Amino acid sequence: MVPVFEVDEVSAGYQSMLVLDNVSLSFAKGELVSIIGPNGAGKTTLISVMSGELPIWNGCIRYNERDITKAGFDARARMGIGRSFQRTNLFPGLSALENVVVAVQARRRVHIRQMLQRRDRSIAAEADTLLTRVGLSQLGGTRAAELAHGDKRKLEMAMLLALKPEILLLDEPTAGMSMEETKVILALVTELRQSRKYTIVLVEHKLDVVMRLSDTVAVLHQGSVLATGKPEEVMHNPKVEEAYLGGYHGNRT
Repeated sequence: MVPVFEVDEVSAGYQSMLVLDNVSLSFAKGELVSIIGPNGAGKTTLISVMSGELPIWNGCIRYNERDITKAGFDARARMGIGRSFQRTNLFPGLSALENVVVAVQARRRVHIRQMLQRRDRSIAAEADTLLTRVGLSQLGGTRAAELAHGDKRKLEMAMLLALKPEILLLDEPTAGMSMEETKVILALVTELRQSRKYTIVLVEHKLDVVMRLSDTVAVLHQGSVLATGKPEEVMHNPKVEEAYLGGYHGNRT
């Protein structure tokens, strides 16, 4: 099967600090790949490289067999590569519904000057449907700044889905959420996975979630790929147990 997305011998970092060292991973259409590893292993940096937020030093990024290495974040978003962040990335002064409306308008290429003025019923209806999908139907009129942390994460997911990406890059989507809030997001991710319409790359610290949702698990350690494979295979890999899982049980931060 031809991969829909490829990271090919990529090295990247910040200023003079190397974070990713010759990383190669491929992602098939419709699969969910979880990226795990200790803190500082390079997981978020990998997501930043894939989304185009962080330029690479060496290597190649391909999407549908096309070299997109030089394409930035906005260009990749227009191609269908969407990213959620560890920290919420919202318009705090706008309502929850307006935040999603802006995302829908961006996908439909509405000019920025018109975004907060134009009121298209189909846009509002789509935004409202997305809020319902993430469990925020009762909070559409609430300013984003006034939402609880978990609700902000849900809103960010709604905005991401509004862009209708083919690739979903989810960087700890349940971080800081309560158990009940986590259930809503995980149910949504499960639904997206089962549809097989999306390729999902998930950075997640909760290993029970990784085991339950993943088709493939990739382990990063000190900026390199330590192991890839089916969840059970990876979790019982002696190298993974030594480098990551043992430390994980002692320190879950």
